[in-house]
Formats: sequence, C-alpha cells, structure tokens
Amino acid sequence: MTVCDIFDALTASDRPYKPAMALDKALDILRMESKQGYLDSDLVQIFIDAKVYKCIESKVYSSANSVTGTSNHPCAHDLHEHD
Repeated sequence: MTVCDIFDALTASDRPYKPAMALDKALDILRMESKQGYLDSDLVQIFIDAKVYKCIESKVYSSANSVTGTSNHPCAHDLHEHD
C-alpha cells in the first residue's frame, strides 16, 4: 500500500502544492527509495513489472459496479487489459 500511496501522491492531478509528476520520474523516485532501503525493492519491482500504476492512474478500482458484486479492490482487476 505504501508504494501505491507514494505513486499516487506523486502523480495525482489534484496536487494543490505542485503539478503532477511524470510517470517516468515517479517510477525513478520509487526505484531510488527502494535502493536507499526506504521501500521494499521486491515490492517496488513488482509494482513496476506488473504495471500496477496503470490501475492507479486510471482509477479502475474506484468505478467498480457494486450492484453486480464486482470487487473494487485494485488487485481484483486484470491490469493487462488496459495495455
């Protein structure tokens, strides 16, 4: 959750104090933080390799249909369907 939260904070379009950061720069920051031991490097690599950031960017999980019982958890979505 920490990796996702940091990414979202860096790239959110509604940041009141700074403009949203570009994807590449945000991923570079996550990599740097993991190399410095602030974030788990395996989790950061999974976040990048599995393209979890695409789910966060598109907010797919927030528009799930509660009537049909579709899960709105980010992990319940096929992240590759948006490629």
